[in-house]
Amino acid sequence: MQVEEGELADFTCEVVGTPKPQLTWIYNGRQLVEDGRYAIFEEEGVNHLQIYDITPEDAGEYSVQAENDLGKVSCTADLQVEGKNGSIQGESVSSG
Repeated sequence: MQVEEGELADFTCEVVGTPKPQLTWIYNGRQLVEDGRYAIFEEEGVNHLQIYDITPEDAGEYSVQAENDLGKVSCTADLQVEGKNGSIQGESVSSG
């Protein structure tokens, strides 16, 4: 996902399971909690992680883990941030 600096990033996932899975959102290996810039919520069966006022420092790997008594699954996405000067943070570079 690529977002311009100062904009909103909205990661979504739909999780179905019985018993209902607990979700954990993770950024670069660190568990995220809801605070001033992070909103974590469920709306109409879709789970959201919204990050407000994106900065280049927000670039990186985001994942969500869903876990219940029967197991655990996860999904990962990379966030790239286009800076006000046109540079892109979090851009993957491959050699070869």
